[in-house]
Amino acid sequence: MSLCKLCLSIPFGSLPSIQDYETWGQVGQKYLHAFVLSSDNVEKTITAGILHQPTLESLKSSAKDCKLCRLILKDVESVIAQIEACTASSHKEKTNPWLYTLRFRFSLVQKGQEDDGFWVLSSTNSLDTFQLVAAFQFCASDGSYITLSHCWGSSKQLTTTRSTLAARISGITFDELPKTFQDAVLLSRILKISYLWIDSLCICQDDEEDWERESAKMATVYASSYLTVAAIAATNSADGLFALRIPPQFVEIKYTFANGTIGRALAFAVPIWREVNPQKYTHLSHEPLSSRAWALQERALARRTLHYGNNQMYFECSTRFEAEDGFRFTGHYYPVLRRFRKEINDKSNQAMMDYWQDLIRAYSSRKLTKASDKLPAISGLAELMQEAFINQEYLAGLWSGSLVEQLCWFTDENTLRIPELRAPSWSWASCDGKITHFNLKKDCPAIAEIIGHQVKPKGASRYGQVISGWIKIKAPLIPLYFSEENDPYRLDVCYANQPFALDTRPLLKTDNGLCKNTPLFDGLCRYRASLAMEELKKHFIRSYIGLEIFALVVGIIDNRDDKIHYLSLIVTPVEKLYTMKRLGIITASESILGGQTMLESPAERLVVTLV
Repeated sequence: MSLCKLCLSIPFGSLPSIQDYETWGQVGQKYLHAFVLSSDNVEKTITAGILHQPTLESLKSSAKDCKLCRLILKDVESVIAQIEACTASSHKEKTNPWLYTLRFRFSLVQKGQEDDGFWVLSSTNSLDTFQLVAAFQFCASDGSYITLSHCWGSSKQLTTTRSTLAARISGITFDELPKTFQDAVLLSRILKISYLWIDSLCICQDDEEDWERESAKMATVYASSYLTVAAIAATNSADGLFALRIPPQFVEIKYTFANGTIGRALAFAVPIWREVNPQKYTHLSHEPLSSRAWALQERALARRTLHYGNNQMYFECSTRFEAEDGFRFTGHYYPVLRRFRKEINDKSNQAMMDYWQDLIRAYSSRKLTKASDKLPAISGLAELMQEAFINQEYLAGLWSGSLVEQLCWFTDENTLRIPELRAPSWSWASCDGKITHFNLKKDCPAIAEIIGHQVKPKGASRYGQVISGWIKIKAPLIPLYFSEENDPYRLDVCYANQPFALDTRPLLKTDNGLCKNTPLFDGLCRYRASLAMEELKKHFIRSYIGLEIFALVVGIIDNRDDKIHYLSLIVTPVEKLYTMKRLGIITASESILGGQTMLESPAERLVVTLV
């Protein structure tokens, strides 16, 4: 017996959930349990639930050949039997009548505990009430697999290439595998899981078409795996899962339990910072894998992860994080699947956009072996995000629905703009280093307007590598000039007789005066640079001197104390007239930029193409 066409079409991995409800049950009755929804949630939930069988008769008919429908029908018949028993019993007058007026229009929703499973609900005569008629849990099947998340490192990597593909398909001996792969195989055998997915082996590394196609499936690969095993302590594939531990020092003490029993307990020291900020501890930033770019979406997309750290193991799922030493935290580092489902149901685009920017901030400072992987390494999360932004386009790391706001990113720490083109200059993906976003004032007049946009992907996936892209924006364009003054953080170090200190950002001015706020050039750091960065920063400063630069005003960032400050992109012309690339970002007062009339009058705005 197989599944019917209807059951085969149900997206069991992304069922909607119901929010804001109370459960009512009849005392002593095993099968009579109803959900009563809050008044403002009724219409939303009715439209969100996925329709299964529309009548009891259709369920019975389908159950003849469909195994799942047969299981549902079995529980439905138990509910019906209990209703009939209650109706005929002496408890009839004590029973809530809405429990028994079922319409048998069945719908499927995600389990309320956000666990792996689903509920089958039946509609009733009451618009705000549904009867729970069946519940299902998921577990591993013979087709389940484990995914491995690991650092490639500088050691020689076992990979699949076009020249080794035939040999890999015929078989790989255990001794050929590096230590981390061997340990993952042993763990899979212990858990009785037949399949293990490892990126370097399952993707042909020198076949560009296969790599582009398979890397675009990352969201599905990690979200669908039974378990992700993360070698977070290993710096390369030769280190293995099981690090040599330094055991904690235990002190035996006398301990009186809550019930008065006196016994002995072992005390051991734990990190103080974990006690102060337990949520930050779950980031596992002290482990090598947490610095790698690909590992972020591998962790965020996984349903459950077993982390092998330097001193202990950690288990993580969509609702909790637990450490081997007893530490527990309710929640998930980046609960993508759980959070996205909730926000999609709530239709909260702003909440989703804030969440996306949080992800970019966490992702942008992570390291890549290949610079060209910047967009592919987060493509799985972008693809999942598309479910929330149905009517928006993905544009090299940005979303079309709030494009002006997303252009307001700036760099921090030792961030550099990479020389090769992997993203347009207006995209945060054109830089290596930590990215943060400014927030424009939402209750102020719009200054900039998006006229058009286009991104040309390198391959079939619009979430992966790109060849080019442009945004047409209508906004005020104000000439800028380098000032001979330095910012207040300057050091007494200058290069090539230039008036700009190496590890400061030079100040800018307009025809109306000095911009007192320090410009944030992409690729320059405000703070003292390490010696390894000095020559690179020297190159950036010299490359900017002599350029024709402008402030492309995009919005109001502050209007406190009757002083309005505007946020502008620092741009410079390239090729055609009014075609410009981004150099950085700056805030300036209204008077410095030419006054309110100049800034807020549509007649003063020009159409600029950012590339």
